[in-house]
Amino acid sequence: MSKSGAHVKEFFNAIQTNQKSSLYTLCNLLLKQDSSVVNLIKKKISAEQLKKIINCMLMLEQDNWYLLDQDRLRSFLQFKVLLMTDKHWCKHLDLDDIVTLSNSDEFVLMGLIALTRKHHMLVGHDDLFKHFDFSLLQKTGASQSIGIIAERLQLCQSLPLEYFKRLGQDKIDRARLILLYLQEHPSRFEMGVFFLQHHPMLKNELQANWLQTKESLALPEASAILLNTCAMEVSETYPEFQRISSTIRAKRDIPDSSEYAYSPSYAHNVFSHIRALGFNHQTLRFIAMGAVSFSISPILSLTSPLALYTFGVGLWTIRAAVTPIEEEPEIMQTRKSPASNA
Repeated sequence: MSKSGAHVKEFFNAIQTNQKSSLYTLCNLLLKQDSSVVNLIKKKISAEQLKKIINCMLMLEQDNWYLLDQDRLRSFLQFKVLLMTDKHWCKHLDLDDIVTLSNSDEFVLMGLIALTRKHHMLVGHDDLFKHFDFSLLQKTGASQSIGIIAERLQLCQSLPLEYFKRLGQDKIDRARLILLYLQEHPSRFEMGVFFLQHHPMLKNELQANWLQTKESLALPEASAILLNTCAMEVSETYPEFQRISSTIRAKRDIPDSSEYAYSPSYAHNVFSHIRALGFNHQTLRFIAMGAVSFSISPILSLTSPLALYTFGVGLWTIRAAVTPIEEEPEIMQTRKSPASNA
């Protein structure tokens, strides 16, 4: 029997009677980065067997945390990450398992994604995180990754909101993270109502966020109705939310952000080419003044004194721009020290 086969047999032989031994075997393989054996176990393990391993790990963390060495804790961490990011492991978990595994601040965001993926497996929807790079969550953290994740959630037709509520109802920081996770999804209003009941300190930030959303965004009709309904419900306890339901969005065009992204780049390239011709900052100011003057003068009546004046300013500034500036005499550039005068 090969060495890989021996490890797999050892794992499954012990799983019924000694889950701790099987757990340590698997975690040691993770520390050694022996992915071939781990993949064999992943393909053969059942949901019942995996639940026993997980329960053993959680019990050890709870009861014997201070007796576990750093390598063991690190292997538990790797195992949790694997469970919630690998689809083949995740399919053996139920939603309650994921909530239990996510019950620490460092795993909340990963748990939200795992809950979303598992929910989509159960209802037969596409996996929106199939090609997601989960290493981003460990490299950059939640705040830098949340925007990318929120964009994906816009496409979700349904979400496991009851399980999200369980994750955030006891800690306000988790509630905030869940609301950020849902920031592009209409269910954030329903979740806001729920979390406000459990965390009244969210009142000011939630009211400001909803009001800004109402005033500045063109919401779809269904989302706008949901926002008004939730604001009216909350206003029974917090009257300041009445302002949201009575606010009418100002009719103004919101420019495409891509225009702002393009314009500075374009302007920078143009002025880079101009400066490459050898013009200094003073020359560029003269050219700018001349361009403005020439652009204004045709608008005015050609017979008016103001038109003649602006046209003259344009000629003068262009002439000043192309006329070389004489250097100051050397005596003005360097002033002799008192010692040299002596």
